[in-house]
Amino acid sequence: PADIFSFGRLLVRVLAGGPLKPLPSWVPAEMRTLLAKCQEENPSNRPQSAREVFDALTPLWDSLDVKPAP
Repeated sequence: PADIFSFGRLLVRVLAGGPLKPLPSWVPAEMRTLLAKCQEENPSNRPQSAREVFDALTPLWDSLDVKPAP
C-alpha cells in the first residue's frame, strides 16, 4: 500500500501540473475519489493492489479527453 500512496500522489501532481496545485475541474469526481482513496493515511483504507487501482482507473482514464503535448 505504500506504493499505492506514492502512485496516487504522483498522479495528482501529473494531473494538476505540479506539486501543491489543485486538481483541474476537468478531472471527474470518480477519479478524485479514487486518488483520495490511494492517499488515505491508514494503509488498510487504500486499494490493496495495483490491479485494483488499474481496474478502477482504466475506464476513468479512457473517458478523459487527454492528448499528449506537442
